[in-house]
Amino acid sequence: PGLMIVYVVVEKAAIPATSGMYTDHVLFYNFAACMAMERILLAARDWQGGTRDVIVRFGHVRGFDHSQTGSIVERRLSQLQSRGRLASAEPASGS
Repeated sequence: PGLMIVYVVVEKAAIPATSGMYTDHVLFYNFAACMAMERILLAARDWQGGTRDVIVRFGHVRGFDHSQTGSIVERRLSQLQSRGRLASAEPASGS
């Protein structure tokens, strides 16, 4: 009770060979990270009994440069907020 698991599954075999995500692992990771963040925030917004706050931490992937991920996720969230799909999201200090 009081727990929800949110996950994103991307079928790699279904990604077209002409897509940037097919060869660019950074693009693929950032796509999946944005999808996960969007789903988490929608789940928090629609939680039974009222909206909830969430804390999200992405794990480190060895050999992956995460320097762009935060700004890409923030940009995507801003787009969703401007369209009225999500309430305001504030990054935690140090993130």
